[in-house]
Amino acid sequence: MGKRLGARLIAFNFIIIFILYTKFFTEFHVTPNHLKECITNLNLKTKVKPILLSFSGLPDSGKTAAVTCVRGSTRGQVLEKDNQQVGGEKQPEAGGIAFHEMVAAKLSGTTSINDFTAESCFAPVILSAFKEDLLSEGKVPRFDDPTKALCSKIKEFQHPDLDEHLCFIYQFLSQQDFIVRDLQQSEKKNVQLELSKFLIESLPEGIAFINIWDVTFDESVRHFLAALHSHLYNHHMWLFLGLETDIPKLDEPPEMGQNGNERIHATLMKWRPRLHYLLRNCRMSEGKREKVCTIFATHKVQYRYEELTEKVKKLEDDVQPVANQIGISSLLEDKIEKLSLLPDDRDFQGLHQKFQSIIIDKPFEDIPIAWIFLRTLFYRFDWKVITRCDLQIMAEKCNIDKDSLTEFCKFYMSFGSILDLSLVNPKYQYVIVKPIGFLRDLGTLLNPSEEILQKYPPIASGIVPETACLDLFNGHILAYMDALVSLTLAIRLTKHSLEFKNEHGLLHNDLKNITDDIFYYVPLTRFGDPITKLDFSSVHVITSINTPHIFKQVAFTKYFLQLFPESKLILSKHPNQTIIMDSATGITVTLVSHSPATRLTLSKPDEHICSKIIQTYEKIAESAISRGIAAVNYKFIKVCAESVHSKIRYIPSCHYHILPDDKLCSKCNEAATGDDVKLRQVWNKTLKEHPVKDCFQSTEGLTQVKGKEIAEVAAKIASFASKNAPVHLHAIIKAFNGTDDVKDLKADDITINRIILSWYESKRDTQEPRRQLARKIFEAKKFWGAVTL
Repeated sequence: MGKRLGARLIAFNFIIIFILYTKFFTEFHVTPNHLKECITNLNLKTKVKPILLSFSGLPDSGKTAAVTCVRGSTRGQVLEKDNQQVGGEKQPEAGGIAFHEMVAAKLSGTTSINDFTAESCFAPVILSAFKEDLLSEGKVPRFDDPTKALCSKIKEFQHPDLDEHLCFIYQFLSQQDFIVRDLQQSEKKNVQLELSKFLIESLPEGIAFINIWDVTFDESVRHFLAALHSHLYNHHMWLFLGLETDIPKLDEPPEMGQNGNERIHATLMKWRPRLHYLLRNCRMSEGKREKVCTIFATHKVQYRYEELTEKVKKLEDDVQPVANQIGISSLLEDKIEKLSLLPDDRDFQGLHQKFQSIIIDKPFEDIPIAWIFLRTLFYRFDWKVITRCDLQIMAEKCNIDKDSLTEFCKFYMSFGSILDLSLVNPKYQYVIVKPIGFLRDLGTLLNPSEEILQKYPPIASGIVPETACLDLFNGHILAYMDALVSLTLAIRLTKHSLEFKNEHGLLHNDLKNITDDIFYYVPLTRFGDPITKLDFSSVHVITSINTPHIFKQVAFTKYFLQLFPESKLILSKHPNQTIIMDSATGITVTLVSHSPATRLTLSKPDEHICSKIIQTYEKIAESAISRGIAAVNYKFIKVCAESVHSKIRYIPSCHYHILPDDKLCSKCNEAATGDDVKLRQVWNKTLKEHPVKDCFQSTEGLTQVKGKEIAEVAAKIASFASKNAPVHLHAIIKAFNGTDDVKDLKADDITINRIILSWYESKRDTQEPRRQLARKIFEAKKFWGAVTL
């Protein structure tokens, strides 16, 4: 049924085009030339709903079962998984992402959803409107016998691929059962009217084109997709969290995956809880939309209604502050939905209804038929990528000008049908027309096999020889490696920029027998143990650029090597470490990611190298601004000795001093060694000579707090404190005064205002007074929470 429906929908699409278009002709005999004129007429448009729905979560969260559910028919029949074909090719999977394509249309009041098939994939849309005109026309087109339409004779486009595709569509349409092929039969008016009525009554308003991604959040492909946010503007995300399996551990660092998957350690740092990583996936939906991400709390245990409601409410309370921190609160639906994974439970029926509501609520978009023709061409060929130049030539043949082609690429990228990375980086000269197949090929590099690692040992250290790329990508090195470079997942290196010797001055074992002149630095290929030990004697940099640590390592290496061309990259198998050496002095700069902070360690203090580091971060900030990020700020900091180092999990939340700072505090001065003092002096001197530009300085927390604001804070705290006055007042005194002496104080807003104001006056001249106040309020909440418990 699915195949017949899909084929019929596509046939209707072109049949109705002909009926509309041939109103301007006296003859209704459809030839390949007529078909070509229809395609190249940009005024002929179709209605389509583009949708990308991704399912994200940990392996046991129930997300894959949910995918199976939504791929079921409207009668609840589940489609057999992974047996559908697009353009005669089995649906591909890439590391960390499974892929399904579907079409949906409303027929006879019911939304019918079907997987693409080899017959229906080439034109997944249908023309809308003008039903009244069609009824009044009362005619149908006539096609030649399909055996007479020889592709070798069709030269309408004067382009072999376009002409072959035109022939394929013509032959496909002419083979449909309801097409009139005999001239005498077509002249019978009653037959004409009957067939025309059948076509028109069967015609839906439009068709939905749906891509479904089943995403595993801990795979390297996640970083590739992370670079596409704001461009997937027709994306919806469903995030699945298991009440029994996931939620008890959401505030803990990521663990190793199933079967000891070391890739998780390489791509996910322990400095953030797994809930942060799961929620950050929602950033793929960023754009000018809200409420497009839904969280499902799944469970395999039968709970009482009250108990289940309480668990979900607690999850909502846990999610909200993390979502605020990441900046995706507006993308999340207000309520977390419950989903039972128990057998025979009806929750999955509601899931399918929600899927249908996305389809129904999505507005139609009008796009030219020429876009459909051009896009569907690539379903039938083996190409995974096409050069922008070749695509431009094909587009011009279809009457698509440069501006229309840009809109074509934006539209199809919005729901993951193609990936046009030039929208992210204009230097990329290819268009990816089979995204999942492309990602699958990239996976051979980003998740290298033992065979590949033995053949090319430097890959384990993130150094990829050009010959390895030629081998892995069958010679198509630029399409794949330029994609990684464009997304700041890799940089291109010459032999001169790579240190071939080890610490003993001998040729590095991994670089023996390597004769390449060109290499790529791809940190994602490394899966050694990450460096987790903190070094508080080093300077750290904190930036507002909210990207994974891999991007930050690549960006730093790229700009530092540009500014300091005599430096060399040193091999390292630690996934969160980058080491660069000044070949003239032998001084090394070691970059270690403790997301979101980055540690900068110099083997020896040096003003010249510090200045290059400062300039590097300025370049990184300028690049981010050029990509459309509204505001970027960063700061160089020294972790304060007041912080209990053993308890620090998140560096930006600890006590620190912003450099340059000649004073520091008494505890830092007491704890400083001679080397610490010298390092601080070098950084202070260099940052005074090369200060962070005003436009890149963080203003959050720097401005003074007004008395009115302190009064408002005091009033809010007092409203909480009055509920359990002795306990809460004790917590406030403990946080702001560091004493347990409550005396005869009352928990009213006047008393609390006086306590806060007295503390603030003593801190007025400190760095980031607003941040200091926020920290104290947080400490007070922790104190009274602990006492209450």
